[in-house]
Parts: sequence; structure tokens; C-alpha cells
Amino acid sequence: MSAHAHTHVRRLALEVGYRHLDCAALYNNQTIVGKGIADWIASDPSKNKREDLFITSKVHKLTGKGIIPGLLPQLYCVEGLAVCLFLFDYEPLPSVRTFAESISFLFTI
Repeated sequence: MSAHAHTHVRRLALEVGYRHLDCAALYNNQTIVGKGIADWIASDPSKNKREDLFITSKVHKLTGKGIIPGLLPQLYCVEGLAVCLFLFDYEPLPSVRTFAESISFLFTI
């Protein structure tokens, strides 16, 4: 499916009432989702509002740098629209033995 078709499908979903959109860097669909949202808002700005949407994105792997530093550039990754919620896959690293250590690792800068 072309990028134009993907954008059109997202806009149609918004037109019929969907308000939760999901994307991820791994899916490489953040720009497409953002474009669909922007098109929907532009079609009737007095009625279609960004604040009516819930946008989620995902982080799939922990790196040696932690997650928080990697999230900062992604906060507005969907065509300049703020992401409401980031989800991450919890996969313990060999050097991290407990969940508490993993949470601490998230904030490593």
C-alpha cells in the first residue's frame, strides 16, 4: 500500500470516529499517521481538534543509553504532534537483574 493510501485510511478512520492512533519508529509509520491527522484537522479545523485524539508510540528495545534520552526526540515525532503515551517492551538486560534496576536504567542519561 502506498504512503498516500495509508494516509487516506487514517483520515477515514478519524472521520468515522476513531480517536486512538498508534505508531512506532519500528513500524516507520509516524510520518504517515501524522499526515493523516494533519489532513483530518485541515479538512474542518473548527470541528476536528488534536486534543480529541490519543496518540501512542512505542520503544521496542532498551539500549545502553537508557530509554528516557531516546524518548525526548520522539515526543513530537508524529508531524509535530505531541504523543500522549509511550509504551515499551520490557526485556531484561543481562546486566540488569531486577525490575527495580530496570526502572532505574530507564532514567540513565
